[in-house]
Amino acid sequence: MTIRKPLVFLISLYMTLLCTTLVVTHRMVYIDGVLISGGTFILPLTYTICDIITEIYGYKVVRCLIWFSQVCMLVFGLLILVVMHLPAPPLWHKVKMFEEVFDPVIIVALGTIVSGLFGSFINAFMISKWKVLIQGRLFWLRSLGSTAVGEGIFVILVVLIVFGWRTPWYSTFSIMYASYALKILYNILLVPISSLVVSYLKSVEGQDVYDTNTNFNPFKLSVA
Repeated sequence: MTIRKPLVFLISLYMTLLCTTLVVTHRMVYIDGVLISGGTFILPLTYTICDIITEIYGYKVVRCLIWFSQVCMLVFGLLILVVMHLPAPPLWHKVKMFEEVFDPVIIVALGTIVSGLFGSFINAFMISKWKVLIQGRLFWLRSLGSTAVGEGIFVILVVLIVFGWRTPWYSTFSIMYASYALKILYNILLVPISSLVVSYLKSVEGQDVYDTNTNFNPFKLSVA
C-alpha cells in the first residue's frame, strides 16, 4: 500500500486546526467595537485544506475526512469534559478557572459538528462539480465560490448553536457578520497560496481526480 505523505500531512494539519478551534472559539476578540470569535482566525484554514484535498484526491477522500473529523472532535470534547470534572486536590484553587475555559468546548464541538457537516459537504460538492463542468480550470475561483457558500452556512449555524442561546441577539448577529466577513477576506488572501500548493502537489503526486461518476451521497463512506 502506498502511503501518500502529503495527504497524511494535510489530514493531520486539518485535525490540529479543528481541535484548536474548539478551544479558542469562546476567546472573543474585540476590534473597533466588533466582536469576533477566536475560532474565526483558524477555521478558514480547514476549508482551504478541504479544497486542496478535494481538488487533488477527490470527493470520496474528503467525504471520509469530514465524517472522521466529526467523530474526533466529539471524542476531543468529551475527554475534556470528563477530565474537567474529575476530583481535584483540596488545596488546588484553579479548578474553576479550568472549568470556565474548557467546559464550553463540548458545546462548541457539538455546534461545529452539526454546522461542519452542512458547510463542509456543500463546499466539497460544489468544488468537485464545478471542476468537472469547467474541466479543472480556475481552481482559485471555484475555491472562493464554494467556500463562500459553505462557510456562510457554517457561520449561521455554529453561531446560533454556540452563542445564540446565551448571547443577546445583537451580539449574536454581530459575531455572525464579523466572522463571515473576516473569513471571506481570509480566503481571498489564502487562495493564491492554496493554488500554488495544488499545482505543486498535482505534479508531485501525479494525481488529479475528476469526480465524473462519483456518488455524492454524504453517507456513503467508500473511497473505492
